[in-house]
Formats: sequence, C-alpha cells, structure tokens
Amino acid sequence: MFQKIISNSLLFLFLIIAVNLYSQDNAQVGLPEGAIARLGKGGINTMQFSPDGSLLAVGTDVGVWLYDVLSGEEKALFTGYTGRIDTLDFSPDGNLLASGGFVNPIIQIWDPHTGNKLRAIELAERKDRITSLSFSEDGKTLTSIDLFGTITHHDLFNRTQETLDVSSGPHGVLAVFSRDGSTIASEDEGKIILWNGITGKQQAIYKGHSSRLKGDSFINAAISEIFKTPMYAEITSFDFSPNGKLLASGSLDRTVQLWDIIDGDKIATLKRHRAAIETVAFSSDGKAVATGDSEKSIKLWDVNTKRERATLSGHTNKITSLVFTPDGKTLASGSVDGTIRFWNPHTGEEIGIFASGHVESVNSIVFNKNGTSLVSASSYGSVDIWSIKTARELSTMTACQTKSNNTTAFSSDGTLFASYGKTYTDDSLGRIRLLNVNTGDELLGPWNKINESVDELLFTHENKFLYANTAKGIRCWDILTGEEYFPFGAEPAQGRILTIAPNGKHIAMETFHGLLRVWDIDRQIDLNILSDRQIAGFAFSPDSMYLVHSHSNDGLILWELTPTELKEDHVYLEKLRGFDPILTFSPDGSTLVGSEDMWYNQIKILDVDTGKIYTTLTGHTEDITAFAFSQDGMILASASKDGTILLWDWDKIIKNDY
Repeated sequence: MFQKIISNSLLFLFLIIAVNLYSQDNAQVGLPEGAIARLGKGGINTMQFSPDGSLLAVGTDVGVWLYDVLSGEEKALFTGYTGRIDTLDFSPDGNLLASGGFVNPIIQIWDPHTGNKLRAIELAERKDRITSLSFSEDGKTLTSIDLFGTITHHDLFNRTQETLDVSSGPHGVLAVFSRDGSTIASEDEGKIILWNGITGKQQAIYKGHSSRLKGDSFINAAISEIFKTPMYAEITSFDFSPNGKLLASGSLDRTVQLWDIIDGDKIATLKRHRAAIETVAFSSDGKAVATGDSEKSIKLWDVNTKRERATLSGHTNKITSLVFTPDGKTLASGSVDGTIRFWNPHTGEEIGIFASGHVESVNSIVFNKNGTSLVSASSYGSVDIWSIKTARELSTMTACQTKSNNTTAFSSDGTLFASYGKTYTDDSLGRIRLLNVNTGDELLGPWNKINESVDELLFTHENKFLYANTAKGIRCWDILTGEEYFPFGAEPAQGRILTIAPNGKHIAMETFHGLLRVWDIDRQIDLNILSDRQIAGFAFSPDSMYLVHSHSNDGLILWELTPTELKEDHVYLEKLRGFDPILTFSPDGSTLVGSEDMWYNQIKILDVDTGKIYTTLTGHTEDITAFAFSQDGMILASASKDGTILLWDWDKIIKNDY
C-alpha cells in the first residue's frame, strides 16, 4: 500500500492507518429513503486540516468525510439534506466545521470531534451555490459568498444574518478568502479581483492570465494573435499566503502567478506545468507553494527563489485538491483517481496512500451472476469490485485507466470490461481495451488497433461479440477469434447512443439528428420506423419485444418490434426532464426506471402498462449514468457522476414501503 516510508514513526503511523482505514462502516450513513447502501465516497472537491492537524476534512460530491489523521478512522457527515461540498472551514479553535457547496444553499455547522450537526443555516435568499466560507478570528461569525457574489455575515451566537448591500460582489464559481477573512479573491474572465471581506467593497483588479499566443484554448490563442487583442485564460484556483500578503493564482493556461497584494505587483509566473492548473496551496510558513495539474503532476515551488523544488509523482489522474498540515511537515493531495496521498514537502517523497474510494464519476455498473458483488467502472476506466453484503470495496483494477473521460461497458455477467480513452503516453485519438475482470488480464485483439473516436461500447449477452460505435460507423468483433463482422451490409449512419436487445437480434441507435434507427442483425436490414420524433435515451424490454424511448415533448413512447417495423404501442404523458435520460426495464418487464438530469438528478419509477409514476427517488447530487438490477431482481443499483452507487430495495420501492 505504501510506496515510500521515510521514518520509523511514519511507518508506525501508516500501519495503524492501513488497519483502521475502513474500520467504520459509513455505507448506511445518511442514506436517502429507500436506499440500503452507498458504495463510494464521492469525488474530492476540497480538503482542509483542522488547526491542530489532527483531523482532515474532505468535501466531496455527496457530503463531508472526516478523517482522523493518526488512526485513519473515517466518519461520514451526512444529514437528511444531501448536497455537494465545495467549501470547508474550521473555526480557529477547531471546535466547529462549516460546509457548503454547489446546488446546496444550506450551510451545515458540525462538531468535528463528535460528528454531530450543530446547525443548518439556510440563506435568506436561496441561491444554487455557496462558493466560499470563512470563520472570523474569534470564531463568532461565519461569512459566506454565493454564486451571485452576495456576501453574508452569520452571527453564530445571536443567530442573525447581515447581507452586505453590494451591487456587484465576488460573483462566479471561484471566490477564496484569505486566512483571516479580511480579503477575498475572485475571477472574472481571467482577471483577478480583490474585495474587502468585511465590507464587500472592491479593492483592486489585476489583469491576471492572458492567453495571447498560449492560452486555455487554440481558438482563443488564434484570435488573440490575429487581432493582436489580449484574451484571458480562465483562473481555476487561488490561495493566499498565511500572512495574507501574497496570492497564488492557477489557470488553464498552465501557469501559476504570484502576486504581492500589498503593492499590487505580479512577482512571478511559474511555467513548468504541461497541463491546466487545477489547484494551488501555500505552505503554513508561506515559503513554498504546491501546484497540481490536470495531468496528475504536482510541483513544489520555492517562493523566495521562484524556482521549482520538486515534482511529485504517484497519482494516476487529475489533481483536484492540495493542502498542507498546519506544521508544514506533510502535504495532502486529492485526485480523480480516488485516492488521498501524503507527501514529505521537504524531500518530495511520497509517504503513502492515506485514503481511497473517492472516485470522481461512475460510468458503468453490473452485478455478477450470483449477486454477491457489483462491478463498477469510473469515467476514467478504473474498475472496482464491491461486496453487496458488506458494501465495501474488494479490489481495484487500473489496467484500463485513461487521462480523459472515456467510454466504458461491462458484459451482462460482469466478467468482461471494455473501455475507450486516451492514455498519458498515447498520441493517438485513443484506443479500445478489453479486460477479463476475473483475472485482471487485458485481452488483445484488432480492437486495440483502431484509430478513430468511439462514442459507445457494448457486449452481446452471451459475451461473443464486442460492438463499437465509432466515427466511421458501427464495428463488431468476435471476442474469441478477433474476426471483424460488419453486421448491416452497409455503413450505418453515425449516432451517439447504442444498445442491443437482450436476445441479440436488434441494435438501436440514436443518430446525430436525434432520430431512432433500429437494425435487424440476422437479416441485416434497417427496420422502418414510422416516426420522425427526436429521442433522448431508450431501452429494450427483457423479452426483446418492445423498445421505449424518451421524447422531450411527447413524453415516453413504447414501440412494439414486428418483423418489418417498429409499431407505436403507447405514448405516455409522463416526461423525463433533461438532455440524456437513462432508461431500463425491471427484470419482469412490468416497470420502467428512468433518470432525470439538468440539476434534478432524480429516479422515476413508472408502471409500463399505465405509464403512471410509482415513486420518485432522490439522493444523487449529479447526473445519473447507469442502472443495474441484481440477478434475482431484488436490488436496483444507480450510478452517478457524483462518484457513488446507491443500492435500493426493489421490493420496498415498488410497494412504496420505505
């Protein structure tokens, strides 16, 4: 588990952590109604150590996780309100912890020692995001900033709120307080704006990160060069030095700038990163800055010399958060790869993996045949196997992990896994990789050699064929022999979503124009569809006799498959809100499960005969990506971009008994 140990005391410390890492079962904490377990902890958005360094608070897409640094014991801080956490702050005495975040207009106040929620503060004017929180130096006042730049001082003892009358405050998704809360830094089209944290008045504005010649996008750089007009690269992160005199800003232009906010001068531009900067952090003495980028690199810089001190390697994907311990002896890093790692900032050596299970997004899920485990794949291609009985992670495979969001698919029994994506060492568009989940071995074949983008992958139900929806059409390989088949006799129209009927006889696809196309594989014909409705998500019934799809205006439409055409059977009035709803039938075909995105993140359970909604399930904080039923039909699993999987008691759900 540990890669480098630098002292006997650290060895002892991390042996304790290894033993106790999963000592507390948090799979049932704060579950939504009807859910029986939560798998995963959610992607890491922010981290902060308590003032004495004994606790590490981690804000994720589903809540707050609190780690005891000495023992490694973890505690999930969830309440009846589930929401993303993007900002955290400990009170100066360490007795309070405040949390808030995106689509989460409620500030939670916790006792970090007991894990109990002390108070929930709802903003006077509900907004959809709290961007930053800061305690006053005496711990009596908490100041919040929302997405629209509203600054509010919350008197925690008198339980009053004072909203500052500022016409244009630090609006936007990025706003950061100095350590003492006296100054706020915000971003606006690449510019850096400083505000007084007490009065809300604007203090200064800096040009920030110009993208002329080398920007956050080729288009911006080209326009800037042609018209000789400076353009700005988006700023992704800020951090103030502990004394509040310096500000570090990281940007999509791959640079970090250091600013003297007393004199208003830019004192350095740090340029050694090869990818967009995701996070920056000053050490506790202000003598070093740590920076993390979108291609898994962490760098340490000497503030005085403005030179790179070390590059820290170990993470396998994008860095999302960096924070130093108060004594400056340890640097903690969080990553899309799901791990939190500790580093010695003086030597640059990795101390060890402190925590895992914080995957950013789950793409695909499937139960194994006997229903004892569930296999999941992240959006970056890592594969996790979970025990259904204990709701704990059994193993992780990273052979197919990529650096960019990829396409993933499991066979129906969970024994095979396919992914498409671009690795850090691959200069091609990306490649398809096939994995034996039972052994962890990669299966090589002609699918590895194609050099074209892939939108969708799927297996036939008997695991004989692998289908890929590519930029050049649908391609199909015999997994055992590697022989390629072209199932339709002519290149099909390109599309976005691909699915195959359980009996393997029909394939359905959404074209780029949003229309439905269905092919009879055996006869290699395109079925006639008597409709020009645009679709958004579809699914075959378990008996392969029906196909349902969602339409933004007409609701849900059920089609009967005949030998020559798709015949419209039912048009349900119920609609699924969002761009790409996920649909699936229950194993007996009597019930339809559908998702809603566009900030709704809800699961709708509908009766197939009547189209009426049984119930609505909530609990995910981001878009739902997949559904899966256990082999006995007793458990419904839902996966989400929030990095978690929720398990639902299906019998209680359809009886509305939860």
